[in-house]
Amino acid sequence: MIERATADARVEQRRFLATEIRMSKDGKTLAGHAARFDSESLDMGYIETIAPGAFDKTLARGDEVLALVEHDTTKLLGRRSAGTLRLDQDDAGLLFEIDLPQTQLGNDTREQIRRSDLSSMSFAFSIESELDEEWRQADGRRERRLLNLRLHDVSVVSTPAYPATSVSVRSKPMSEREKYDEVRRLTSEMRGILDGEMDAASSEKYDRLESRLTEAEAEIRNTRRTAALDRVESMLDEPTRDAPLPMGNRTDDSTESRA
Repeated sequence: MIERATADARVEQRRFLATEIRMSKDGKTLAGHAARFDSESLDMGYIETIAPGAFDKTLARGDEVLALVEHDTTKLLGRRSAGTLRLDQDDAGLLFEIDLPQTQLGNDTREQIRRSDLSSMSFAFSIESELDEEWRQADGRRERRLLNLRLHDVSVVSTPAYPATSVSVRSKPMSEREKYDEVRRLTSEMRGILDGEMDAASSEKYDRLESRLTEAEAEIRNTRRTAALDRVESMLDEPTRDAPLPMGNRTDDSTESRA
C-alpha cells in the first residue's frame, strides 16, 4: 500500500493504462494521455480517482516534469523545461507529447512500444496539503480522490495501475474513421478556445491544435488519393479479353470471299 503524502511531500507513482499511445509516422514523437480523470485505480487498500483539474496548478506554475522509462531517472526521454516534453489537459485527462531522443534509449523505447512491450503510461506526483485530497468510505470500500497534484514525471511503463481503459499503440497510420474522430475533437477544442478569452497560453495551444488539424486534413486527403489509385490499379490488374468482332467483319480461311 502506498503511503499518504505528508508535509515532506513524498512522491507517489501511479501506473495508468492509457487510452492510446500514438507514435508519429516517423517514430520521433509519442503522444497520448498520461492520466485520466475519474478513472478508478486498482485496489491499493483503497480505490483512487483523479478529479478534473487536478493538474491545473502544477501546469500553470511551470513545474519541471521529466519524461522517463519506468520512472528511472537514468532513462531520460525528455523534460518540460527543454520543450522535449509538452503537457496539457483536456476533458479526459493529462495529455503528453514526448520528442524521442536520437539515442540508444530513444531507439530502444521506440522499438519496445512498437512491439507493445511498453504499452502504458504512469505519472509520479506529490500532494502538499490535506486539502489536496479527499477520503471517504462508500459501498464497503475506502476511496481517495486526488484534487490537486504536483507532477514530477510521466513515464512509459509495462504495467498499469489504472486499468479502466484499453491501450492502442500506433506505429502505423490511423484509419480514416479515426482521423475523422480526431478532426472532430481538434475542431471542438479550437472552437472552445476561440469562444473564451484568448491569452498567451491559449493562443499557443490553439496554434498547436491548428497545426495538427492541418496534418490530419492532409492525411485524410492522401488516404482518399491512395484509395482511388488502388481502385484504378486493381481494375488494370484484371485479366482482359479481346472483344468479339461483329459477325460481318469475321473472315474464315476456309471460305474466302470470291470476286
